[in-house]
Amino acid sequence: MKGVQVYRDHPYRRELEDPQVVWTEGSTRLLDYGDVRITRPVIVIPSLINRHYIFDLSEERSFVRWLADEGFHPFVVDWGAPSQIERSFSIGDYVKRLDHVLGWVADATDCPSVSVIGYCMGGMLAMGMSLRNLAKIENLVLLATPWNFHNAGFPYANAMATLYSALEASIKLVEELPSDVLQICFSALDPLLVERKFVSFSEKDPGTPDAHAFVAIEDWVNDGVPLVASVARECFNDWYGSNSPARGEWKVDGQAVNPAFFDKPALVVVPANDRIVPPGSAIALGKTLPQVTFLEPAAGHVGMVVGRSAEKTLWKPVAEWLSTH
Repeated sequence: MKGVQVYRDHPYRRELEDPQVVWTEGSTRLLDYGDVRITRPVIVIPSLINRHYIFDLSEERSFVRWLADEGFHPFVVDWGAPSQIERSFSIGDYVKRLDHVLGWVADATDCPSVSVIGYCMGGMLAMGMSLRNLAKIENLVLLATPWNFHNAGFPYANAMATLYSALEASIKLVEELPSDVLQICFSALDPLLVERKFVSFSEKDPGTPDAHAFVAIEDWVNDGVPLVASVARECFNDWYGSNSPARGEWKVDGQAVNPAFFDKPALVVVPANDRIVPPGSAIALGKTLPQVTFLEPAAGHVGMVVGRSAEKTLWKPVAEWLSTH
């Protein structure tokens, strides 16, 4: 409780302003982090349930601003909270929205092919979109992207599907799965994690950079986005319950999403200490890709992107891989 109170009272506030919005559709915005003179476009796709600024957390910990300084032109997808337009969306509808993003970026930068980075669920959406647009894809980076949802053991996946069944009536009533409920689901993966991290935080000097980083990450974690009811049903029943991606049964517009047909270079990043996406689940995706490189940083699901060692263990290796593939 002391750690929670110190967090609540901490003076840190994120002050970074978003860059120019260059494209919108429904609740989705596309943010331009690059220089118009640079023609190495990279589309960065976060999960539907999280805000985009995990890639732009602070001045010191911004993957996309760092990429821009390294000569890339990052465009970041900001899904936003679902509007009335997205209330009836399926996962496939979000994939098709990414088709529009890709087309706009390719036209705006006058580049025949574009690099794509997807994170967690955003990686699955990126996989689906890339297979639909192979001619426009240069290469694909998948950060902690799940695929075999039963790899960590069926009891856990079955529990997630069962939890959805218990909540389905409430979800239908409000037409979405609230972010607070999603937090409970992820917390259940390690029930004492919240206690441990706040006890540890209570012992830190609140004025240190590490304390500021802790607050910044917690603010992002607690600033989630709900899933519309139809998408939540697909995620919990089809992905967790039936393991449809690994079984070849997840479809977009009636076409199975089969990574074996992705004939471009792919980098699959599997953080070794990931509790959200078990390493085996992400490795299973990599094993289906014809031209795959694996990167396994000693980090967790979030720490690999914004941890103190992120520049060394993720940012630089990804930039080097993009440049050589």
